[in-house]
Parts: sequence; C-alpha cells; structure tokens
Amino acid sequence: MALKINNQNVDEVYSPIIEEALFADSVLLPGKTYTDKWKVVGSKIYIHKQTKGTVTAAAPGTDFSSVGTAGSLVEINANQNFQKDRKIYDVQANSVSFDLAANEYTLTMKEIKEGRERVALAQMALGATDASDTTALTSTNIKSKFLGLRKTVRKAKARADFAIVSPDVYTLILGDTTNYVPNHNEAIMATGAVGKYYGIPIYESNALDTEDLSWNGTDNTYDLTAIDIIMGQNDAFAIFDNLVAARLIPSENFVGLRAQVEINSGFKVVNDDKIVAKFNGTYETVVEE
Repeated sequence: MALKINNQNVDEVYSPIIEEALFADSVLLPGKTYTDKWKVVGSKIYIHKQTKGTVTAAAPGTDFSSVGTAGSLVEINANQNFQKDRKIYDVQANSVSFDLAANEYTLTMKEIKEGRERVALAQMALGATDASDTTALTSTNIKSKFLGLRKTVRKAKARADFAIVSPDVYTLILGDTTNYVPNHNEAIMATGAVGKYYGIPIYESNALDTEDLSWNGTDNTYDLTAIDIIMGQNDAFAIFDNLVAARLIPSENFVGLRAQVEINSGFKVVNDDKIVAKFNGTYETVVEE
C-alpha cells in the first residue's frame, strides 16, 4: 500500500548506503603474531628443525669430542581450503541504487577471511604448549596468571612478544589501569595491538566465539570459547598460502556475475617451546584423520 500524508501520495525510497555486517577483527599479522617466511611453490613444506645439544667446560688442552649432525622435520600441509561463490543477477543489480556486485564481492571476501581466522586460531591453540591451568581468570588473578605464562615462554628460551586474548580476558586487563598501557599512536594501533600488558603487545580477538568449529581433516569439533590467552614468540606459528584468488566473472549459466573468493592455507606451530595457551575449562582436542 502506498504511503500517504493526508491525501497526498509521497515517495518511498531505498537508501543506497548499506548497513554492513559485523565481522571479527583480525589478529593474524605477519611478523607480529605469526610468520609467513616459508613461501615456496607446492602444497606441502618440510622445515628442517635443529636439534640442540649442550656444551660443558673441560680442562685446557682437551681434545675435541666429535658429535654427528641431527635434526627433525616439521611439516606444513596446505590442506585447508576456504571458498565461496555468490551469484549476482544483472536483473537484481539493475534494480537497486547501489553497486550490488561490489557489495557482494566485498562481503564474500570478509566471510572467507573470518572463517580462515577461526581455523588458524584453533590450530595455533592446539599446537601450543598447554599451560595445564583452567582456573577461571578474575581481576585478582589476571596479573599472576599472565606473568606465569610469560615465565613459561621465557624459561623455554623464547621471547614473549605477543598475547592473543579473548574479549573477556581483555576486559580484565583493562581493569588493571596501573600495568596496562593502551596504544594511542595511530601507526602502532594499525598493527592491531590494542596496548601492552607488562610490556607484551596485546591483541584482542573477538573471533574466539565459536563452540563447534570444524575444518578439513578433523572428525570432531573444537570450542574456541575455551581459549583465554595464547602467548609466545611471533615466529612460533606459520601460515603458508599457496592460493589466494578473488574475482568477479561473467556467468555462463545466467545473465550476471559470480563473486568468487578462494584461499588455500596451511597452519602449523613449528616450535611449541615458543608458544603457550591457557584454556578456561573443559575443551575437546581435535583428532586429525
């Protein structure tokens, strides 16, 4: 029914400005929370990992005692594929006042990135050293528990140069106004870090919100909400992408376009001595097929 004011028919319009869907912030930042230094052509990478020995003092003039070379291999398999295909009919695009194709293309890209973010965070937590402490974090114990994780990383001879935390944990850190230093510099904030707690850059992840996450190669689900804190050295976790594709292409089956996005990735904690995770309760360990 047409809208009238008194006896006058008045115009009804649709705004060309879109209210965008909400997506999680990304805390996957190369050189900050993960490394992408292993870039090769292939679907699987084998990384040589050193085996560390020890040296003790001896008397002057002692002959060398030879040892053989040793090492192990770490495998990064690019077996996690994220893709989506959206149909954009010309008859639809010609019937709205905004750029439907551009809108759907951008939306598809954001959906892919958010799905990839969740799987990456799950793989990071699974591969990290488990702190074996599911104590609920509170305003009274956040300091000691946070510093305890730092101690674990440092005693393993690694650096603690990032901490990914859930919004609940970040709220507790915000309450410590003495020791939490928020970022204000725009250049620093552009890295995704929201501040520092005891000198460690904090990255708040609101992607830790799914209780039944699954991915290729698993036979059960994983609860991201069980993750409190992941802390470690930024090159402990590797991401290897061997395909990143995004395109708008004409369809052969209908008059219009397809918005297609595909990313094929591999995720791996390459050294669990460099990274530790604290969980907040009972959680399922995903079993690889």
